[in-house]
Amino acid sequence: MPEARLGADVLGVDIAANLVAAGNIRAREAGLANCRFQEGDASNLHELKDNSFDLVVSMFGAMFAPKPFDVAREMVRVTRPGGRIVMGNWIPDDPTLVAQILKISAAYSPPPPEGFISPATWGIENNVTERFAGAGIPKERISFVRDTYTFNFPAAPSELVDAFRKYYGPTMNAFEAAENNGRAGDLQKELEVLFNSQNTSPGKDATTIPATFLRDRDGLTQAHTRGRACRVRFAGTCRHTAQSDTKEYHHEMFFRRSRQKQGQFPGTGDHRGTVL
Repeated sequence: MPEARLGADVLGVDIAANLVAAGNIRAREAGLANCRFQEGDASNLHELKDNSFDLVVSMFGAMFAPKPFDVAREMVRVTRPGGRIVMGNWIPDDPTLVAQILKISAAYSPPPPEGFISPATWGIENNVTERFAGAGIPKERISFVRDTYTFNFPAAPSELVDAFRKYYGPTMNAFEAAENNGRAGDLQKELEVLFNSQNTSPGKDATTIPATFLRDRDGLTQAHTRGRACRVRFAGTCRHTAQSDTKEYHHEMFFRRSRQKQGQFPGTGDHRGTVL
């Protein structure tokens, strides 16, 4: 929604119908006619045409979709020549919050099905390069940086644990399995210890926890899609809080070319797309 407020045409795609409904309600309440949401699967965006978007962004969303090579191909397919793809993915075995949540949750969850590919593999640079190179992106057009996402919550860490228990797919699944095994209390305590240990807020009734993620950016050249190059400048931060009845967490944001004139966007210089 921050990008829509800057004048971009924004389409959000999510696999969960309730999140799509919630997103459209928020957009209407904000008076953003240029922002809408629709259902879709990151591994099969059949409802979206080729070369549709200048900037394709997924923050901790598409990494949870199955078939990662299909995800990469679909993101490339819907991006216009000269456009950019930006992903934010959690890093496996990282000592910060979310990687540790996933590690703890896995210990309480049933074994994954045969052939399952861990979402955390999107946090490994070589894997990301392989997937997008397989979709036709030259390796020299793929770049990485480690970034920080800070969870700011206006309550104690234990209440943030409750929010993850209700709304975050991996912890929802872990608690369901733990309840069936009589271990929900153990899981709750283990997560509360984690959240308290990583909380940097000086107050007892507030939570501030930084979490490291891998931000990768892929640029499409004219030669890749044989089309006219188009670049648009954006600056903004993607943040997402959501509830999913499907116990899955897929979130992709697609930013259409803005119809606003160049001078209405903040910043100076060229039109390169950036999402912070």
